[in-house]
Amino acid sequence: MSIRFRKSINLGPAFKINISKSGLSFTARVPGMKGLSLSTGSKGTYLNAGLPGTGLSSRTKLSGKGVGVSFRDIGEKIKGASGKGTEAEGEEGKAAASPSKRAEAMPPEGPSLEETLMPYLTLHQQAPTVGALHAGTAPDETAVEGATEGVLKKLCVPYVFSASYEYDEGTQALLLDIDLPEIEDIPDEEDEIGKAGKTVHRRIPAADAHAHYATCVFSLCLYLAATIFSEVPSLAHIVCSGYTQRRDSKGDLKDVYIVSIRFEREGLAGRDLSQVADPESFCMGFENRCAKTSTGLFRKISPYESISREGD
Repeated sequence: MSIRFRKSINLGPAFKINISKSGLSFTARVPGMKGLSLSTGSKGTYLNAGLPGTGLSSRTKLSGKGVGVSFRDIGEKIKGASGKGTEAEGEEGKAAASPSKRAEAMPPEGPSLEETLMPYLTLHQQAPTVGALHAGTAPDETAVEGATEGVLKKLCVPYVFSASYEYDEGTQALLLDIDLPEIEDIPDEEDEIGKAGKTVHRRIPAADAHAHYATCVFSLCLYLAATIFSEVPSLAHIVCSGYTQRRDSKGDLKDVYIVSIRFEREGLAGRDLSQVADPESFCMGFENRCAKTSTGLFRKISPYESISREGD
């Protein structure tokens, strides 16, 4: 399925699309790790490592054809390739293992999974309050699309996504398509103390991971709709449709729409979104297309083309 709209913007300085005779490929820098990047294309996914300013680099294949490696998995591979650490770290490890010097088990360091997930699940709470419609003045295409681009460029989130948009003068609606973050980009592990008193990584149940991903998706959609409405007082309708990438029966990655919402300004006007704890339930109050499995995994849907009910 191709992207439906003619204007698009790629978000996040760490992400770019490369176009060549062999097709499309994608490159993303590994956050917090200078000189490292992830690239994926028709030949597979690779970890690229280099020393800035030296010209030295290396390339390691991580997987076969297509996308399927998350930054978390790359981080684990990098740690595993870094060896046993410094001599001082080795001595510290021996001391910790010695029965005479073993200290009482301490709780895991760093933020909890709940704290890590906050920026993913509560983005909508940062959206401004939407005002009433400025009636009598039809939205201007240039103003609507310019405001949309401004909102997208200013947005700062801990994941990579892109958006395509177009103002439909016939229905006076902004059509907004979002290439959503992948579920693999949402943290799904937490640290806990094991029986031996060591910190271990525990992956949360799939149903919980699916629920967190859904909240992230609806929080993003709600934030974008509310913020764009606030920037364009004469805009009354936004059709927001989100898609992700999934493999078909042949193993090829395809764009698959999983949510489509018809946001109406009157349903958002005056609402304090900082008090909305469940963005999914809030979004379901608008006309929408969304379906899930029993474990909360999004099913494929057909998105709205416009706010006109004819031909849906």
